[in-house]
Amino acid sequence: MHHVDPQGAESGPSPARALSPARRGMLIAAILSGNAAAALLYDALPPILADLAKLLGGGIRGQFLAQLASTLPMLGVMLSGLFSGLLIATIGIRPVQLGALALFASFGTAGAFIDQPMLLLGSRFVMGCAIGTMITCGTTLIAAWFTGKDRARMNGWLVSAGAIAAIGFLFIAGQVASLWWRAPFLLHGLVGILFLLPILMLRPLPAAAVPPIGTQPGHIARLRRLAPVTPVYLIALALFVLMLLFNVQTTFLMSDVGITSHARIALVFMVNAAAVTLASFGFGYVANRLTPANAMRIVFLLVAGSMLIVGSAQAQWQFALGLGISGVGVGIGLTTLWTWTMQRAPRDVVPHAVGLMMTCMYLGGAASPFVLAPVRALFGLRGQYFALAALIFIVLLLLTIAGRGERPKPAT
Repeated sequence: MHHVDPQGAESGPSPARALSPARRGMLIAAILSGNAAAALLYDALPPILADLAKLLGGGIRGQFLAQLASTLPMLGVMLSGLFSGLLIATIGIRPVQLGALALFASFGTAGAFIDQPMLLLGSRFVMGCAIGTMITCGTTLIAAWFTGKDRARMNGWLVSAGAIAAIGFLFIAGQVASLWWRAPFLLHGLVGILFLLPILMLRPLPAAAVPPIGTQPGHIARLRRLAPVTPVYLIALALFVLMLLFNVQTTFLMSDVGITSHARIALVFMVNAAAVTLASFGFGYVANRLTPANAMRIVFLLVAGSMLIVGSAQAQWQFALGLGISGVGVGIGLTTLWTWTMQRAPRDVVPHAVGLMMTCMYLGGAASPFVLAPVRALFGLRGQYFALAALIFIVLLLLTIAGRGERPKPAT
């Protein structure tokens, strides 16, 4: 995380600027479709988990299966990063994204009509694979059609779109569930209809983004060429491991101080989502002023500071403040990670690079409970926030000292 090129280092106008406003709008809609679909992964089921548990047999087993239906798609998203880049490179981006959209809409909507637990879980897994593939298509389109400041700005829009969609779908799912508890599953079909035209209208990737025929390496060779992106993957893993501390553990901490109202807890997390939205959108316009390494240092400082606030919080506004600061860090971090990955990856393996970045992000989230469990066992529910904040400060300090030591000495 020492020397890297600035985020605005790429020169030349973005190919997207040569498109008509209507075509460019359709392109942007196709780019954002994956993150809009991913919002349903998180927000379609929470309002109906109790009803779903009853359908799946009730009791502890029903609750377990309902939670599995909510989390199993994340495994699909994670695994899709291993093959979606290969599909894009082999058969082209439009058929891949169109097929993924069809799978997402059909298998996501299927939950409204399936009663058999294993079939339901299988449909949710396929839906997760489709979401992951759509996200990889979206980030590949950004890398192909946008450069420099435009690319950083689009990555900011990408993160913002997911956060805005999450807030919207959470509200809609709660409303339609009051009419028919299975209605939130139908939102998958609605997303499929909304984004069908933009994806159908996708044009071939710009010539500069497509390697000449016969020059593309094999799949294993492509993966080997991703070595320059490895440090970025490790940073993404670390960030997503820490994110679960806010997404899950903070709820337990609020409960310990008497904040148990669903509405009050939801409000705190809405502050977090709003902060992610504003930070990612705004940072996209100024990202070129910082190197990605320095941007990520700021991100981890914000995360550490928010841990200190949340770890000592006693009132709702204090939790909201901590999660708001965390949201700013996450918004900047996600924008930076996507942009940094696109910069460091060789042009012909960008689809693989962004696919593996998504895999690393979700792997970090999946590994988080296992990584953080010993920390909580050693330091307690509140103590883990302070311990991890201290660890972040120490690591950043060591990196700063090491970076200074590597600076070349002036010639004498």
